[in-house]
Amino acid sequence: MQLTNLLNNYFAGKYKNLKDYLFKLGIPKNKDLKLTNEELFFTILSLLVINETGHVAEVEKKDINDYISKGLKKFESFSLENPRIYTHKFIIIKAGLSGLNGKIKDAISLLDKAIADCKLNNFILEEGIAQELAGSLWYKQGKEIYQKAHLKEAYRCYTNWGLSSKIDSLEKEYVFLKKEKFTSENTTISDTSTSEKLDLDTVLQASRAISGEIELDKLLKKMLEILFANAGAERGFFIYKSNREWLIQAEGNANSKDIKVLQAIPLDSINSESSEPSEWSLSPNIVNYVIRKNSMLLLNDASNKGLFINDNYVIAKKPKSILCYPIINKNILCGIIYLENNLTTDAFTSERVEILKILSSQIAISMENSILYENLEEKVEERTRDLNNALVEVRGLKEQQDMDYYLNTLLIEPLTLNNAKSGLVEIEFLIKQKKNFIFRDEKYELGGDINLSENIKLFGRQYTVFLNGDAMGKSIQGAGGVLVLGTIFKSIIQRTISTDYGKNTHPERWLKNAFIEMHKAFESFDGSMLMSTVYGLIDESAGVMYFINVEHPDPVLYRDGIASFLKSQYRYRKLGSQLEAGSIAVTLFTLKQNDVIIIGSDGKDDLIIGRNEDTNRELINHDEGMFLQYVKDADGQLNKIYEDILRNAKLKDDLSLLRILYKNNNDCPDILQTSLDQLKTYKIENNYEKYYSLGKEIIFQYPQLTEVLIELTNVCIKMMLYEEAINCGEKVRLREPKNFNNLMNLFKAYSELGRKERAGVILNACIRLRPD
Repeated sequence: MQLTNLLNNYFAGKYKNLKDYLFKLGIPKNKDLKLTNEELFFTILSLLVINETGHVAEVEKKDINDYISKGLKKFESFSLENPRIYTHKFIIIKAGLSGLNGKIKDAISLLDKAIADCKLNNFILEEGIAQELAGSLWYKQGKEIYQKAHLKEAYRCYTNWGLSSKIDSLEKEYVFLKKEKFTSENTTISDTSTSEKLDLDTVLQASRAISGEIELDKLLKKMLEILFANAGAERGFFIYKSNREWLIQAEGNANSKDIKVLQAIPLDSINSESSEPSEWSLSPNIVNYVIRKNSMLLLNDASNKGLFINDNYVIAKKPKSILCYPIINKNILCGIIYLENNLTTDAFTSERVEILKILSSQIAISMENSILYENLEEKVEERTRDLNNALVEVRGLKEQQDMDYYLNTLLIEPLTLNNAKSGLVEIEFLIKQKKNFIFRDEKYELGGDINLSENIKLFGRQYTVFLNGDAMGKSIQGAGGVLVLGTIFKSIIQRTISTDYGKNTHPERWLKNAFIEMHKAFESFDGSMLMSTVYGLIDESAGVMYFINVEHPDPVLYRDGIASFLKSQYRYRKLGSQLEAGSIAVTLFTLKQNDVIIIGSDGKDDLIIGRNEDTNRELINHDEGMFLQYVKDADGQLNKIYEDILRNAKLKDDLSLLRILYKNNNDCPDILQTSLDQLKTYKIENNYEKYYSLGKEIIFQYPQLTEVLIELTNVCIKMMLYEEAINCGEKVRLREPKNFNNLMNLFKAYSELGRKERAGVILNACIRLRPD
């Protein structure tokens, strides 16, 4: 939605355009359209006004009224969570609905409350809207004197806001307004630029940019960048409350564009009584004043006027303009924005303060979400402990159960994002959880299936990570498995991205280590939580897919119009099974251009395909090959596969599908064959150095050639390059753990380096293969 388009038509009184624009978006019938709270507020106001002005047919009014009523419930919920930001919006919508239903006196009474709330919290635009609505209602009552009073107040608000389209509209409709002169009632904020107009589009873009960041460091950086661009600040700080302590978490300079984040500097560490405050970064006295008062402080000429002219920092640094603004979330002070401008007095005009006011609610929400994401692992550990106990409890009340479901969906959501971005590999998700529930009038799904993707680097090569998983159990139990798996796998990925872990870890080792880490975590649940999964890596340039199948349905390859299963030589019991995993092996498969891989949970096979005519019992599909036909008929497209399944059967379980499309063309058989022929020549000639050199080049370009890797291991031993031999041999062992010749090569290499313990492990593996 383009909110600016909506607002322009709304405030200019172009109600026909307003209706056409909303109906084009599918509103009010499309109740699933994702809107920000600000967009939803003005959408509801627009529906109220086009309904009131007769721009809709009778058959359309029911959908409009349903949409408004649903929106009213949302804002009632918002107002309980954050009264300062949303109470007046809720009352305005309620008043509009009352007026539409002929309850004029009730509507006027509600608007009086909304106006008082707007004045209290200095919401100028919303006050103007409430004043104008009140004026129109008094006119219906035949009280023109009250109508004019409210319209004058509305005109004043719109003028202070700088809303020229609305001002022009009012002046054309009400001539008496042109003769009125209004001044702002806000004398605490100096407005030195009366020509400065608030750019709604810019503010909304800034709000969207803030809402789009989830990682704390990126959010803090983006927030200061936006404040520098829109609030007139030269220097800025963000102070956040953590465990009853106020910490400086972001500091930046607009001129140098240098922004530091996550310093966690205690505010109390800045000695406000020091006689040498020249080293201070800000005034702790000013920040503490705003914390105590829980309200904004604006100093237009900080060094010469106001409460802090004798402050040590102000005396030493001589700042000209200071704005210190509280960030309030759910009626609780959680943060402070501290801005300075040392170039000019009166830098923070009323328009700039208004921008900060608008952005502050989004900052508060984004900070809460970001902190939740930052502490996700700790929260998930606490939650999984609760889940472990919850497995033996009977849930009492439906409302409590739905809230529990909702909490799980919030925790799971950031763990199941399709983050992989590559020009060579395209990942697509489809997930349909069996458990559906409604919480606060919104529909949600909860279950034990998970899809996940990301990009990482190993040994400097780019890989796409993918995972499709299915937890044992329904609803809460299944969601518990998703939480555990998602958190652990995400932490492994994050460790690879943010540390040196990936620099010296080859893909086979990365997958094995991930298996061990996940399996150990699930083992701690003593068999009460199990998980099947296929997860792996795709070498984006070489097209090699490395994967491990943990008691999960086989992946499907769709190539040249033919669908077939990708079988793994080694399969493992579910994560958490109380059995030894044994040797861990990774399966490799070479992808060609336009190959499609589809990985799915057993929900794609466990389908209800009819009823037994004699017993009336449900008939369950046991033919896994049926899915191959679905893939072929749908040409490998997930949505079409899902539609075909529903057309022919009924889902019995959660369903998740993950689609991989490989786009790169790396098929050069002639070049490869020439290189392999040359290798054979070097082997016959016993030219180990040339074999070693060419062999490494081939493996770099074609890492799937295990036979070349085995021979390269043998050559390294003959050249006494034992560390290199171990590196190659261990890769082979993770692909073919029962390759006897490779094990013997590894035994020789470890023995020559004197690593007796490891050599003994390899020797035991040889003996188990060939006891004689």
